[in-house]
Amino acid sequence: MQPGYLRKGIIMKKLAAFILMTAMAVSLLATNAFAKKEVVEPDVLDFVTTTTVTTSGDFDFDLTFEVLSDSFKNHAAEHPGTDMVVRYTTDAYEDGVTYDKWCRVYLPYGYDPEDTETKYNVIYFQHGNNQNPNEFFDHATVDKVGYGDKNLFDNMMDPEYGVMNPCILVFPTYYFYAPEDRWNTPPNGDLKAGDGNDEVTPANYYREVVEDLIPAVEGQLNTYCEDFSEEGIIATRDHRMWSGYSRGSACTWYMFKNDIPYFAYFMPMSCPYMPAGLGAPENSDDTSYEMLKEAVEANADYDFFVFATAGGDNDGAGVMMVDQVKNFLAHEDCFFSYGMDPEANNFYFTRSAFDHDDCWMPFTLYNALPVIFEGALVREAGATTEAPAENAAAEAPAEAAAAEAPAEAAAAEAPEGYTKVKVFDGTYGFGDAEITVATNDDESAFCITFEAFDEDQVLEGTVEDGIVTVEYDETGFMTGDAQLIWDDAIASENAWETID
Repeated sequence: MQPGYLRKGIIMKKLAAFILMTAMAVSLLATNAFAKKEVVEPDVLDFVTTTTVTTSGDFDFDLTFEVLSDSFKNHAAEHPGTDMVVRYTTDAYEDGVTYDKWCRVYLPYGYDPEDTETKYNVIYFQHGNNQNPNEFFDHATVDKVGYGDKNLFDNMMDPEYGVMNPCILVFPTYYFYAPEDRWNTPPNGDLKAGDGNDEVTPANYYREVVEDLIPAVEGQLNTYCEDFSEEGIIATRDHRMWSGYSRGSACTWYMFKNDIPYFAYFMPMSCPYMPAGLGAPENSDDTSYEMLKEAVEANADYDFFVFATAGGDNDGAGVMMVDQVKNFLAHEDCFFSYGMDPEANNFYFTRSAFDHDDCWMPFTLYNALPVIFEGALVREAGATTEAPAENAAAEAPAEAAAAEAPAEAAAAEAPEGYTKVKVFDGTYGFGDAEITVATNDDESAFCITFEAFDEDQVLEGTVEDGIVTVEYDETGFMTGDAQLIWDDAIASENAWETID
C-alpha cells in the first residue's frame, strides 16, 4: 500500500492534469465558439413575395390587401432618394394675412434637375392629426419595425428590384406654423388649420393647394405641369394624386369634393368624409354622400379614381370609414362604380389588418398601383429574385415545377412540369375570368393562368397546408388573388384533367 503522502501526491497530480485538460477543453470550445461567431450567414432578402390579408363579413365580397415583404421595409436602401424643403406663401384665407408655409418633398433616386426631358408623376400626402410633414423622414430608420417610410419608398422605387415607377412625393400641412415653430411637431389638434376642422379659419385649404402649393412644388421640379394657370393645372391632372391618412383622409375626401378638376386620383385612408368637422354631431353618412354626389355631378366632365382603405378592428376611424363606404355603395344612384378596372370603374375599397398609424401609407400605395398613373411597373415580369448587396435570395422550392413561367403563356395552357389541370369560371378583384389552374400530383405547386385587363396573366408558386406562396407574377399585382383562386380551384366541382 502506498504511503498517504504518495497517494495524496498522485491525487494532486491527477487533479492538476484534470484541471489542465478541462481548461484546454474550455479554451478550445471558446475558440470554436468565437470562430463560429465570425461566420456570418448572409441575410436572405425577398423582394418579390407579398403577404395577402383577406377580410370578409363587412361586405358581400371579400376584401384583399397585400403586404410587402419585410425586405422592402427593413433593408437599408442601396439607391436612396433625396428630400428637400419647399417654402411658399399663401393668402387664400381671405383674412388679410399672408402665411409662410412649407412642405417636405421626396425626390426618387436618379432624379436629375437638369434632365428636363424626364417627367415625374406627383403624389401629395396629407398627414394625420398632431402630425407634421417631417413624419415620414423622422421615421426613416430601418431598426423601427413598421416604420422606415423613406427607406420603404426608396426600396419600392429601386431601379433593380422596385415595384413602382419613380415619382415625386409631397408632404404638406393644413396647419399654420409660426416662423419660430417651423420645424416643430404641432402640440395638439387645436392649432389653426385650413382643412375645415377649425371653427375660426375658413376651409380654404383646397384653394391654397391649387393656387400656391402646386405651383411652388411642380414649378421648380421636372413634372408634367409647365403652365400654372388654372387651365394648365387641370390639363395635367392625370399625373397628380392626393392622399391622406386619418385626419388627412378626411382632408382627402374634402379635397375630392372641391378639387376634382385638378387631381385624377384620390387615396383616403382610415377616416371617412366629415363635412361638418371632426366629431361634429351633425355628421351623417347620408349627408356626406349627398355632398360628394353634388361635387361629382358638378364635375361630370372629369374622370377620377378613388382608392380607399381602412385598417383592422383596432383602427377606430377606419371602422367608421367602413360604415360610410357601405352606406355609399348601398345608394341606388351611387356615383361610384366599384372595381379595379380604371377604364370601367372609379372606386375601390379594401381593408388591411393594420392598426391606426400614418406609417402604413406605403402599403396602401402598393395596393393602389394597378389603378393609379395607369399602374405601370418598373419591374418587368419575372424580375430577378436576387437580393442586392450580394445577398442571395431564397431559392424557389423544388416543387415549383418550372424554373420560370413562360412570359407568353396563353390563358388556356400550362407550362411543362405539371400533371393535372382544371378550368372554371370565377369573379375576383380584377373582374370575371375563365381560370386555368395546373398543379402536380400532390398539389404542392401551381400555375394559374387567366385573362385580365385584356392581357394574359400568369401566377406560379407553391402550396403548403393550403396556403399559397407566389414565386412568379406576370404583372406583379395579381398575387393577392392567388389564394382565392386556389381555394376556388380546390372547391370547384370541375374535375382535374391529366396533362399529357
